[in-house]
Amino acid sequence: MIKLYGITSPNVLKVALMLEEIGAEYSLHYVPIFTGGQFDPAFEEISPNHKVPVIVDEDAEGDKALPIFESGAILIYLAASRTMDFLIEGIEEYTGVTIVSPKAEEISTMITDKLGRGITAYKGMHGYGKRGHVSDINILFTVITRLEISRLRAEVDAIDPHAFIVMQSLKDTKGGMIKKRPLK
Repeated sequence: MIKLYGITSPNVLKVALMLEEIGAEYSLHYVPIFTGGQFDPAFEEISPNHKVPVIVDEDAEGDKALPIFESGAILIYLAASRTMDFLIEGIEEYTGVTIVSPKAEEISTMITDKLGRGITAYKGMHGYGKRGHVSDINILFTVITRLEISRLRAEVDAIDPHAFIVMQSLKDTKGGMIKKRPLK
């Protein structure tokens, strides 16, 4: 977890944007610089120059958290650490997709035929409406790359524009049709 210390200044905002873009888990901690908060002894330990932004990477290697200050240095650190993640874990990012639709059979065929991906179908119940209408339905699950998300959405929308779709990032997958292969 990364702690970001600052206020709503441009330099703090660009660090927050970078943290969002790389998908880092972080928390924001307000430093009241207009009332001298930057001179607080606890803050001075992580920012000896009394400026914001500052990040503290609690996941850094070693015995204690690593504070980094100055926005340029922070951005370089974040970019370099994300690059190392790509080298270690691979650049491919997978997304798990759950689809609830009365047209599950058609969507299933599309996923296997057009996208070349496998699916898992399981029985479930879905409910909606003010009176709580509930019925049995097949629920589909598939794993795709982030580059295939827009194509999957378009194909599902063409079959059932009212399909309920939930997507989540997956950190790790194994087995099935998950293997590095060129996109069609």
